[in-house]
Amino acid sequence: MDHSDTTHPAEHGAESDVAASPRVPFGPTQLGVLAILAAVGVVLARALDGAIPMMIAAAIAATIPRRHGWNVRAPIALMAALLALFITRAWPGVAGADGQPPHEAGHLLSWLIFFPIASAIVILLLPRDKVAFTKGVTLALMLGTFCFSLPLLGVTMGRGYHFNEDVLWVPAFGIHYHLAIDGVTLWLVLLTTFITPIATFASFGSIDTRIKEWCFALLMLEGGMLGAFLALDMFLFYVFW
Repeated sequence: MDHSDTTHPAEHGAESDVAASPRVPFGPTQLGVLAILAAVGVVLARALDGAIPMMIAAAIAATIPRRHGWNVRAPIALMAALLALFITRAWPGVAGADGQPPHEAGHLLSWLIFFPIASAIVILLLPRDKVAFTKGVTLALMLGTFCFSLPLLGVTMGRGYHFNEDVLWVPAFGIHYHLAIDGVTLWLVLLTTFITPIATFASFGSIDTRIKEWCFALLMLEGGMLGAFLALDMFLFYVFW
């Protein structure tokens, strides 16, 4: 019996799949996309300190999946850029050139927490039959919360806390209204404000009843999560929890 051709059929299938996988061409369209990304990177480099590592990480990550299109490359590049931003921002920083720490808004964290909570109350005042309008207002308010969180990126996070708000709340029990943020909670806050509107938009595809209550609950949830991340007093932490 002739054993000269004993290749397993699965191996032939794998080889044919590899041979049939088309390589993504690099033409004027891809060149234009890279030019636009380069222009955006230059703007980011001027606006954000440490954007150059983000650009390098994104460019390298986008070249790795050679057999895939930009629908795969773009998310990978974005994740690499965010990872580079996380590393550069979490790295212990130093004070300003004059030896003084940068100016920090005194009540930014309170605005960040109570804006979605107040927005949830606004949702309760909307007409129940205006479903599309309620969805749009909810997403707009969540994007507003995300905008409130962006100034946090302007402060270099060191080993200490930033944006401290410490007010004696219940003197008899030593309970404080104490909020602050550090290099770890910074990314928990940004992840919350970034993911919440995306998850809310995705949920509208499967939830079609009691939209008003659903939007109210999501906004309250966002405010509670932010408060739990930013609270430094144990009693205040459980209030938000």
